[in-house]
Amino acid sequence: AMLTALHEHVAANAEPVGKNFAEEALKIHHGESASRAIYGEASAEDAQMLHEEGVEFLPLPRLPEGRN
Repeated sequence: AMLTALHEHVAANAEPVGKNFAEEALKIHHGESASRAIYGEASAEDAQMLHEEGVEFLPLPRLPEGRN
């Protein structure tokens, strides 16, 4: 229930950017895109790159199948 509530909060308060998460997060970090809350998907490699660039982000666990 708590994880579902967290996902609902993120969906209600952030912009979905899908698989473009890493690219958009980097643009926001460098001031090339408007500062805003976003959410989406990133590979492990993209997450490592964002970390190395100093981009702050929080990985969210997926919801169990059928509850997405």
